[in-house]
Parts: sequence; C-alpha cells; structure tokens
Amino acid sequence: MLVVLTLVIVGVDKKLVSSGKNPGPPPTPTPTATTPRPTPSASTFQPTSGDLTLESLIPADVSANGSCTPVHTPAFGATAEMHCAGAPNIPPGYVQYYLFGSTGSMNAAYSTFVANFARTSKNTGRCHQVSGTSAFRTFSPCETQFSIGSTAEGRVAEYFYKGTPDISCVFSVDKVLVDMQGSDGTALIRWWDHSPHWINS
Repeated sequence: MLVVLTLVIVGVDKKLVSSGKNPGPPPTPTPTATTPRPTPSASTFQPTSGDLTLESLIPADVSANGSCTPVHTPAFGATAEMHCAGAPNIPPGYVQYYLFGSTGSMNAAYSTFVANFARTSKNTGRCHQVSGTSAFRTFSPCETQFSIGSTAEGRVAEYFYKGTPDISCVFSVDKVLVDMQGSDGTALIRWWDHSPHWINS
C-alpha cells in the first residue's frame, strides 16, 4: 500500500526579520506520515460461489471483451445473476443468466417470465424446436418443452418484448434460466438452436 509522506516546513517568522532580530536558521523539516489512502476500486463486490459457477457456464463468445457483469442482488429468487451485453459477432444484443438453488425456484422464475414478459402460458402457440429458420419464424408468443437429441433439457418461450424478438428458456440440468434478445429474430433462433452457443454444460 502506498504511504504518502507530507513534508511540514516551518518558515521564518517575518515579524522577527522586520524587527532586525536574527531568527536563526530555519528548523529542519520533519516528515510526517499521513493516513494511508485506500487504493481506488471500481467495486467492492466479492463474487460468491454461485457467481463463479454461473460464470463458468457462460460461453466465451458471450462473455467476450468483458461483456458480462454480475448483479449484486439477484432477482426472481436466483442465487446468482449475470448480465451480458455488447459481445461482438453474436446475434443477441444481450443475454441474461440466472442461477437457482433448486428446480422449484427456477420453474417459478420461468413462470414469471412466461406470464409477465411473454404474456402467454405453457404449451401455447405454434412453437416447436426445429433447426434453422422454421423454428419460431413469426415470434408470436408461444411456449414448449425443448430437447437436445433425445434428451428433454428444459422449456422455452419465444415472443416479442417491447417490439423486439426475445427468447426465455430454462436449462434444467444446471438450474439456469437464460433470457436473450436480438433485433433479427431468424438469426436469434438459429443461434439459440445450437445450445453450446449460450451454455457450457
């Protein structure tokens, strides 16, 4: 830690000089240590084990250029939350991650997204997982289960949020909810349709 030293210099008394008296040599300056100033820090936030777990699940392309920031007080009952925005070369303008301590709390948060943001309900709309542009072509609100290969991995809702294509999904094995938004719905669904783009698992 840097300690700043301040030199306190006692000057000659001008009144003594003007009276003709010899003030004598000035006293030797005496260094006095000031209270050390703490090193400036951008944040005192200390990552939790949940933050570190969630960070490990985020692919490098999503977190490129330091685009991901932990949220100090996670929302929707999550134990950790990460907001990622501005990464180059990926279709979403942002991707948000929420890690949960239980499947129940994850499902409750997902239900909130489906009801309040997608404004739809489970198993509603013509929504199904198809590789390529056939999937979610219209981005009309819909919700369904999705699988990777023959394994059911979670649920997904696609919808317009404030006029922009949005996908919210849960990846059950890791108890993670992922929400992403991008201006090009076709590019967004093509990107989401390959899960390693948005989750390390």
